[in-house]
Amino acid sequence: MKRKPITIIILIITIFLCNIYYNITSAYYTANNYSVTLWVDEAFLLCSPGETVFVDVRLENKCRRIISSDNGIFLSYHLLDVNGGGLEFDNQRSVIHPINPFGTGKDAVGVAAPLEEGEYIVEIDLVEENVAWFSLKGNDALRISLFVKSGI
Repeated sequence: MKRKPITIIILIITIFLCNIYYNITSAYYTANNYSVTLWVDEAFLLCSPGETVFVDVRLENKCRRIISSDNGIFLSYHLLDVNGGGLEFDNQRSVIHPINPFGTGKDAVGVAAPLEEGEYIVEIDLVEENVAWFSLKGNDALRISLFVKSGI
């Protein structure tokens, strides 16, 4: 009869430890599912109103999954004013070719310039369609200045 309380205590401790392990690993894998470093060679973009420019983006996949448009993940951007305020959050998508976990790749994102001349900020980001923007999951988006001027 004395073994029953010990068995119950061991069972409770086991369940408790499994729950802690699950919570830690779930947070770790969720965070790592949205970790991609982005680089560009351009310091800024210069284009005419309404023109679409293509920016080569290098990507380092720090996720534990393949990053690819085949998996519903695309390059895109947010258009901000010069002070960082949002103008257009949801823009055209550009294809990402498959990048293995911890691998690197290079793709281009198409950026459509606004019709008004001026200075803007383009924030390059990744989006998993119908799930989330990577920047909203803690990944750093990449900001580039955009100068829109007629006659270029």
